[in-house]
Amino acid sequence: MIVHTVTFYSFKGGVGRTLALVNVGVELANTGRRVLLVDFDLEAPGIDTYSALAPPVLTKGIVDYVSSYLEFRQAPDLNDYVYKVDQSDRVSGELWVMPAGKRDREYGSKLSRIDWQDLYERRDGFLLLEDLKLKWESDIQPDYVLIDSRTGHTEVGGICTRQLPDTVVSLFIPNQQNLQGLGSVVDAIHKQNKNSNKQINLEFVASNVPDLDDEHQILRRMMGKFHSRLSGNGPRLPRTAITTINRYDSMHLLDESIFLSERPRSRLAKQYRMLLKRIISHNLDDREAALRALTRSFPRGGRFEQLSIGDFEGGLSYSEQDKIQTVLRKHANDAEVHFLTGQLLKSRGDFAEASLQFARAFELAKEGNDAEIGKYHLELVNSMSSLDSEFDAMAHLEQLLQQSSSSLDMEQLLGLLGRFSEVPSRKWLGMKAFADLSASEMDDLVWQVSDSRSWQRFFVELFNRSSDQLPEQRIADFTNLTLAAIGSGQWCEVVKHLQEPEVLSSHRVDINFNFAMARWAADRFPTKKFFSKVLDLYDENPVAEGPNFLQCLAVCELVVGDIEMARNRIATCKALEHRSVFLEFSCWSYLRLGRDRFAQDLNEIERLVNGEQILPRFIRDADGSDVPDWTS
Repeated sequence: MIVHTVTFYSFKGGVGRTLALVNVGVELANTGRRVLLVDFDLEAPGIDTYSALAPPVLTKGIVDYVSSYLEFRQAPDLNDYVYKVDQSDRVSGELWVMPAGKRDREYGSKLSRIDWQDLYERRDGFLLLEDLKLKWESDIQPDYVLIDSRTGHTEVGGICTRQLPDTVVSLFIPNQQNLQGLGSVVDAIHKQNKNSNKQINLEFVASNVPDLDDEHQILRRMMGKFHSRLSGNGPRLPRTAITTINRYDSMHLLDESIFLSERPRSRLAKQYRMLLKRIISHNLDDREAALRALTRSFPRGGRFEQLSIGDFEGGLSYSEQDKIQTVLRKHANDAEVHFLTGQLLKSRGDFAEASLQFARAFELAKEGNDAEIGKYHLELVNSMSSLDSEFDAMAHLEQLLQQSSSSLDMEQLLGLLGRFSEVPSRKWLGMKAFADLSASEMDDLVWQVSDSRSWQRFFVELFNRSSDQLPEQRIADFTNLTLAAIGSGQWCEVVKHLQEPEVLSSHRVDINFNFAMARWAADRFPTKKFFSKVLDLYDENPVAEGPNFLQCLAVCELVVGDIEMARNRIATCKALEHRSVFLEFSCWSYLRLGRDRFAQDLNEIERLVNGEQILPRFIRDADGSDVPDWTS
């Protein structure tokens, strides 16, 4: 990763600038990055005073480095001016510090002898600092360099805010002094950005803000002024452009605790974490920032909720294309980056390019033995089958079925299998993706395909195979599998389990209704007392009356002889279902049905109300059905 340099600057002191920098730096190291902290606040240095960052011995730093250059006319060896922080074994990153200098008796006099204006005008100071940046990059190889800058308008402040950084974090207390002072510094950065190829990112932090009632709108008015003033000549900064860190009263501030490490659940730690995310977002070399840039570009209502670029109808804006190309260039061998890029392109309607990205993600995952390979393979199959009629989707799907279900999006896989095969194959029962499923996972998945009798039978058989190894499992313990078992004709098994005293004594309406329907199927006639109990339980605890529930109540009322109420229920159900656009579960078919087929089931129940002798459809299907079972 290319080094990303961030300067923490404030026009006035007392804003918690060094504390914010230290917390951000330590957390970056805790999350696996290599980090260098540089103390350029030469008049009031403070980074190495934190106990967690203190050097084992007094160490030379910036002042000594520049002094050596001035004395010997060449840049010294960087290793003598930095030290590595000793961190716990659990920390995967590395943390280095370049202090302000060796603070012995000579420090003050060394600092006073450095004439920064003379250094830049006559002694190639600009090149010295550029060379120092290169040494940071070559000798320490940090992912991030965080610079603590001096306050006010100074030569050092200009070095830290315009020459060295990629991003400047400007902290301020929202008052008039900070507004006037910070405004001119920001103007200088805006001017340099306008006249230079290098663009410095700006991040603003209202710090040490009182967490009190703003009854007179004082804070609101001041924040409004900062939003206007800090915008430069561009549009007014949006409300979310300024991070807020509230004043935080704690004795832990006296011993300079690092809140993100030592008090991670505190409010202050949460606000530092938000600042950290905003800083990372400016660095597309950072994988976290790259993934977030992609995910935040999805349209509202799609896979991801927020936008950073804009919500466009079809196609990608120029700025989006530019950001995506930057991310792909920087992370060319990252499967997840290509996968998310494909998802983004697909959401914008560019299916051909999306397929190329999914294919690249799949290839990279294969090369790296990535645990997410199933996810990438599934999306590749989904996209390619939509574009290429010659693409052998089923061959790829059967490859996926050889993988463990834990590495797959089984709902998506099931959807694709249903798309390319109306009837499931018996050989799939023994394939790893299905064989690895737990009973609860089967229960979740069977609902997705409960519009298909063949798939219901498939999952019931799959459950029966698994229960051979786990005999304590009963299909009646799982709601959706119970529905599938009734729908596929295994009524006696359901009755056997549901009629056990501890089950049948349940006050759940659904359990008692399913038992009553299974008994009707097994006996070939409905037993009035079982349906009567369902109605009694409903009277004790009425629930929301959707189309399915109204249909169930109508069947119960029909069986117990309340014909008029049954007719009313059916009429109400028809009115509700007429407006529905979703599949609805029918207790007459024990399938999820579209509006027209659900209406046919209601008509059959109405015929029974009118005196015709007719069995529920799920019983008739099992008796002499031409519904295919599954293929061999």
